[in-house]
Amino acid sequence: MLTLLGYTLPELARLQIELEYRLTSDGLLIPREGSVERNRCCLYLHAAGMDAYFRSDVPASARRAVARLAPQTVLAAPELVSERLGGTAAGRYETYLVLEPFPAASCGEARLVDGKAVIEGPDRRAVSWAWSVRESDRAAECAVETVESFRRRGFASRVTATWANRTLAAGKVPFYSHSAGNDASRALAVRLGLEHVFTVFGIA
Repeated sequence: MLTLLGYTLPELARLQIELEYRLTSDGLLIPREGSVERNRCCLYLHAAGMDAYFRSDVPASARRAVARLAPQTVLAAPELVSERLGGTAAGRYETYLVLEPFPAASCGEARLVDGKAVIEGPDRRAVSWAWSVRESDRAAECAVETVESFRRRGFASRVTATWANRTLAAGKVPFYSHSAGNDASRALAVRLGLEHVFTVFGIA
């Protein structure tokens, strides 16, 4: 089976889900304290198939009905999952990995400040920064922001590369995700050459 950074795709899915949820002994989701995510179901579609995670209050019959769906069916008609769970519309997200460190030239003037990768403007205030919006002892997920007047200068790429290098150096898996309709974030992933690993559906 394919492995990336020493993990299979199902193992990587579990690493990412554990950034937001605790899992019961049966593998059911319990939102972590302070987490804003309260999905009834999270489906990870990847090259090896599909991994389904359910909140602990979802009936077993509903879990079985969703788990029986083929990945291609979920991809083509995610509303079927919502119908079977009695939940809201499915949100779609794309998740990528950084597989190896970026060369120093990719980081440019970005530097690490209190764990964040930062580029400062002429007045020495941060104008672009990347940080771990979620982090565990084995993985981290990137968030990126750039002041509007400083966008389209490549700053987001540089701070993301710097964040990724820090995360890899710490022995952690660097995840980067975005909602399916976020073209700017998708373009950043393409520009950096990130490895797409999951299409994720979350049903609240």
